[in-house]
Amino acid sequence: MRTGPAVPLVMVVALTTGCLSQIIPAHESMDEAALPAALAARSFEGPAFTQFTTAPFESALKPGAFVSLFVSREAVAAYSAVKADVAAAMNAAAAAPPPFPVGAMIVRAISDAAGKRTGLTVMVKREPGYFPEGGDFFFAVTDLAGRAVMGEDGVEWGRLDSCGDCHRTRASSGYLFGMPHPAK
Repeated sequence: MRTGPAVPLVMVVALTTGCLSQIIPAHESMDEAALPAALAARSFEGPAFTQFTTAPFESALKPGAFVSLFVSREAVAAYSAVKADVAAAMNAAAAAPPPFPVGAMIVRAISDAAGKRTGLTVMVKREPGYFPEGGDFFFAVTDLAGRAVMGEDGVEWGRLDSCGDCHRTRASSGYLFGMPHPAK
């Protein structure tokens, strides 16, 4: 009996039907090779994720680009507790949000002004020690097929200093910026 081909097929089916963190338990490292297939299958639009936007909002990073935000279900409470207001987040008396679960994911689907999707940005919480300067998040900027794009400093995939530098300013908020326009 041959079992070799069944394993990749099972992986692809699992990736296309749900969140990456459902097939990679919180105590294990993310399989970075599996992420492109999950993104290409748009699993972030499925039941394992919550869409945090009722309509795309303009990106603060790229004028003229619009963002639809998706958070994996196991991280909804943690992400909802993040204060988008910088002054409120920096208030020493403010309670820190609950920890973002290892394996949980944030996907930002980027669209142009006409509403056409142009790419994705992704954050996946990794195990402690993975990238302390970036809150132990894996970062990626991809095309719609989940393939990493080239940035000014090379491939936009993994421990990205450019992402970590910005997210480090939000260390008191779990390295997250929060959602200024939450879905109702």
